[in-house]
Amino acid sequence: MNIFYITLLLLFSIGLGGCDSSRNATPESNNVKASTKAPEIKEVGNNTTDIKENTKNNDVQKISDKEYTQGKHYKLVDNYTPIDSSNSKIKVEEFFWYGCSHCYSLELPIKKWLNTTKAKNIDFIRIPAALGGAWDWHAHYYYTSKYLNILDKSHHQMFDAIHIHKGKGVRCSGLKKCGNTYAKFINSRHPEVSVEKFSKLFHSFGVLNQINKSKQLAKTYKITGVPSFVINGKYITDVKMAGSVSNLFAIIEMLVAQEINS
Repeated sequence: MNIFYITLLLLFSIGLGGCDSSRNATPESNNVKASTKAPEIKEVGNNTTDIKENTKNNDVQKISDKEYTQGKHYKLVDNYTPIDSSNSKIKVEEFFWYGCSHCYSLELPIKKWLNTTKAKNIDFIRIPAALGGAWDWHAHYYYTSKYLNILDKSHHQMFDAIHIHKGKGVRCSGLKKCGNTYAKFINSRHPEVSVEKFSKLFHSFGVLNQINKSKQLAKTYKITGVPSFVINGKYITDVKMAGSVSNLFAIIEMLVAQEINS
């Protein structure tokens, strides 16, 4: 077993899973569960202290490619629409939420994996799951940062603020208040971006359009938890289905190769 996969197993030895309707994703948000009913969430809090990771039935042994089975380790998207792969790369979409500890824990393994030769044929795209409430506010933050070309830093800065600094600087409630809070947060770290500029873009039609696209994709793929991965708009999988992080990447690689050769 190489160093890369040993690192993955150590990072996830505490457990596997995701943030969905059965998990308390924001302990400081009146203990509201992360689900499609997220509009009830009032603020972003620390997501790392009170979450008990589910370690039952998690196979950390790598499974042979021949043993990955549809319906168990990955699912076919209902009524999927084939994606044009004329650019020779296969699209892999990760649905995530900044308030999800599993998404945060997966950031480093994903970064390392994308730098391997096995991921060279992958067009990796992050999509903030806009499922209402805090999910939407975070999605606005993501797309605003993307339009401002600061996402390479602001992405991890939001994750760190929530999961390391207990929500300091980003705790808010409501789209309008969060827009102002996030604008001040970004300005303190990116002085070239004024509070006014960020706030205006945060509420812009362009950002809202991206949010609506995210919502439609989540509906099409029937996303009920994060992190979730969609391969070429055809298959969906996650760490829980895969059994381990190394299996997750192996399954994605297998499905990507399958789509390239189809």
